[in-house]
Amino acid sequence: MLGTLTGLRVHNASSDDAAIMLGMNRLRNAYVALDPGIEPYLVTSRYDDMAGLMASYLMGARRSMASHVLGSTAMFINVVNAMVAGSLGALLAHAADSPTWLIWIIGVLSGFGYLGGTITVARRKFAPNFPSRFPSPSTPSDGQSREG
Repeated sequence: MLGTLTGLRVHNASSDDAAIMLGMNRLRNAYVALDPGIEPYLVTSRYDDMAGLMASYLMGARRSMASHVLGSTAMFINVVNAMVAGSLGALLAHAADSPTWLIWIIGVLSGFGYLGGTITVARRKFAPNFPSRFPSPSTPSDGQSREG
């Protein structure tokens, strides 16, 4: 329970961080509207869609979304929680005098079930929940934003 609540806390903090980042992107868009000559000096995005958000998070670094997600604090917490869930499932199966092969299966399914469930919930919730006013220009075919 403690691990799940910690994961929820980290997820909420990440969502708040994303909202603040998008707000800063909008402010940078306003700066460029006031003075277009300032744009070369910006190191993060001025667009308030998911591509702009990721461009600001990465600050010009070339990194995949998978690397960003797998290296996150939330993923670390979810993996540890999944190991605890798998251990709990295996312990409960052992307490019920299940055969060894069933204990293994229940442990593995409990762990992966927990991890899959938390990743599914996080994927659905980690997205800007307000409409984009300043969408990114179209991206090249390799999926990388033009903002670098």
